[in-house]
Order: sequence, then C-alpha cells, then structure tokens
Amino acid sequence: MKIRNRARVTAPARRTIIVPSPERAPRRRGCLSLVTARARPLPRILVVDDDPDARLLVGAMIESYCEAQVTLAASVDEAMDSVRRVIPDLVVTDAQMPGQTGLDLIRRLREVPRAARVPVVVATATPEPALHDELLAAGALAILAKPPSPEDIARAIGAALVSGAG
Repeated sequence: MKIRNRARVTAPARRTIIVPSPERAPRRRGCLSLVTARARPLPRILVVDDDPDARLLVGAMIESYCEAQVTLAASVDEAMDSVRRVIPDLVVTDAQMPGQTGLDLIRRLREVPRAARVPVVVATATPEPALHDELLAAGALAILAKPPSPEDIARAIGAALVSGAG
C-alpha cells in the first residue's frame, strides 16, 4: 500500500486520520533540503509498523513534511518482500511488533547485500536503555520516542538520508 500526497488517509474499518496536504503543510527545512534538489527523484522510505493507525500517520507525516515516496508494511516479512522488489533509501520501523521486531528487521536487512547499507530509524515507546543500545549496535541510526512529532521525524530522516548518501 502506498500513500500518495493525500490530505485524508483512511484506515480500513478504523477512524480517519487527517494530515495537512503538502500544499498546506508547513515546510520544515531538514528533510529534503539537506539531500535533494528538485531535479532528483524523491527518496523512497519504507515505514514498518504493525499498528495500522501509527503506520498511516507516520507515512502521511513523512510525505507531508519530507516530500518522499512512502511504502507501508505491517510486518518484517512484508517489509522484506518490499525490499526485494525495490531497495528503499531509508527504513522507519517500530521496535516492538508481534513475531519479529525492529531489531530482527535490521538484522535481516544487513543480510541482503543491496540493502545492507540502508539507513534505519526506529520508533519505540519502550524507554529501556538496553533495547536502545541493542538497536544502535545492530545498525539503527536514530531512535525516536513514539509517537514521534513531525519535527522529530523530519530531523531524523534528514540526518539518515545525508548519512546514507555518502
């Protein structure tokens, strides 16, 4: 499922989430201004979260504030299927998901030669320093408190895309 610059995103059998359309969203310098020019294609960002509302909200915030192509995945397996088709420029994942976790996703990405260097940003509601240390040791570039603000997302994505561009 992809979100394409919509002002209204509806989760199936759930409530409607309203985010500003890109024309009305306040532009936050920090995402694309750091890494792209208008002539370059938009960065491809994969958002992985088992919670459909969180997944849609983060995806919509990224598109609105960072001008990126967003692909959504509900699980690690779904994310890896997407990575096999198109290598993203960045992955934003939840840390705690049933079955396989964000840590498992990072480890599986690192096993795919073409995706081994894809930057990963992790969002988590867990304040455990041991988990944060383990995620960073596995290769996460940033850990955001959940739910992240649009500014935090923009800042983390901008930094991750800059580090991944080099």
